[in-house]
Amino acid sequence: KRQNLLFIYSLDLEGYGKQAARMVDQIFDGIKPAELPLETGNFDLVINLKMANTLGIEISDEVLRQAKTVIR
Repeated sequence: KRQNLLFIYSLDLEGYGKQAARMVDQIFDGIKPAELPLETGNFDLVINLKMANTLGIEISDEVLRQAKTVIR
């Protein structure tokens, strides 16, 4: 569970699923896999401020702005 973690930096699995579905659709439409453009996935940063406060860790506003999700 995210409530016990300080931060998570992980793959955007939903984004990867959508990307894979889009590429499969293109292949079914006749595009050869080798002709598909190279795509990279995204990573998401989640910061748990509750845990940071419990541990006495201060997280700067600059780092918080980079997080996709902040648990308060």
